[in-house]
Amino acid sequence: MIVITIFHAVLSTHEVTMRIYVLALTLSVALVSVAPAAVQPPPKAAKWASGITAPTGGPPANIQITKSGKLAIKASSNTVTFALKIAGVTNIADDTPTTNTMNTLQVDIKVNNFFSTLNFSFDITGGKNVQQKFPMTNASLPGIPVAGQPVEIIGGRVIESGTGRVFGVVGLTLR
Repeated sequence: MIVITIFHAVLSTHEVTMRIYVLALTLSVALVSVAPAAVQPPPKAAKWASGITAPTGGPPANIQITKSGKLAIKASSNTVTFALKIAGVTNIADDTPTTNTMNTLQVDIKVNNFFSTLNFSFDITGGKNVQQKFPMTNASLPGIPVAGQPVEIIGGRVIESGTGRVFGVVGLTLR
């Protein structure tokens, strides 16, 4: 806010000059105080994890997840590792543990305002996958981020091979 006061008095040249200097100093202090603060770097968030639960809709897959799984993502030196752990995957028809190869883990991310879906292939044996890790270098991520840039995790799902239907999503089950 800038306030200017007008004086109705006769001032000497020296007094006018001094008042102009004071006014200029006041204006510059006021303008500096309303200048935006410097943008801070993003906070260091090196880990992200979510439970995997049943999808809320869509056409049913031939298999189902009966136990909560986990998707974890960890950033380390020039690498991002996606780790999947699921168990309790059964055939819907007879509720027996399933064995199914070439399933897909999809993770939706945004880097540098660029949206992308990453796909990773995994197998299920006896109703579970051995915890699988999928490392990627920073440079292989879409948007070509560098160290210190944020990656927004938007969603994730596990998809049955053959049908292409979702049988698990990142999220939680209400209690």
